[in-house]
Amino acid sequence: MSASDILQTFTFTASTDGQTVFSGNDDNSAFLIYIAEAVEIYLNGVLLVENIDYTATDLRKVTLIQGAQAGDTLSIVAFQRRTVPSASEIVALSISEQDNFTVSINNFAIPTIADTSNPANIPVSVPGLASDNLADALSELNSNHFKSDTEPTGPLIDEGDQWYDTDDNQLKVYRETSPGTFQWVPLIVGTDDSDTVDAGSF
Repeated sequence: MSASDILQTFTFTASTDGQTVFSGNDDNSAFLIYIAEAVEIYLNGVLLVENIDYTATDLRKVTLIQGAQAGDTLSIVAFQRRTVPSASEIVALSISEQDNFTVSINNFAIPTIADTSNPANIPVSVPGLASDNLADALSELNSNHFKSDTEPTGPLIDEGDQWYDTDDNQLKVYRETSPGTFQWVPLIVGTDDSDTVDAGSF
């Protein structure tokens, strides 16, 4: 993380005794803009304390509680991006216009991202399942044992998959019935006193 990508320092020299307000272009013609609560203010190299030594709330102006003396140097270190442990608290600011603009939002936040390490935090929508998260959907799928009254379809169906057809009460397997043709066929069919297992009688 490069400091030059994150910090911008504005330097102002007090022009009169008792000067309290510093705004606009600094000594290097850089236009002062910052994020509230994401700045450090120094007077002649001494770090000032917010709300005791100064106020900085309107993004374009710093006001000293006690006026500076002519020739004093006020340095404003602005964090253009501040990284903190929670992604929801990342703030960033990018300004290209230096005049005739209004800023009404202090912090630009990235929405909190769900913890995807927990399956319960991963939203899903599966046809035929009532669950709305991955953990519950897997549990529901496991308890259903692939039971339904309509045959499963889709790219995830593979040869050897089993499905209990609740419409005709048969356990079926997905298999190749002719070259290149796959179908759901009954795995066990009972007739009188004999059983047929996948087309083989015993």
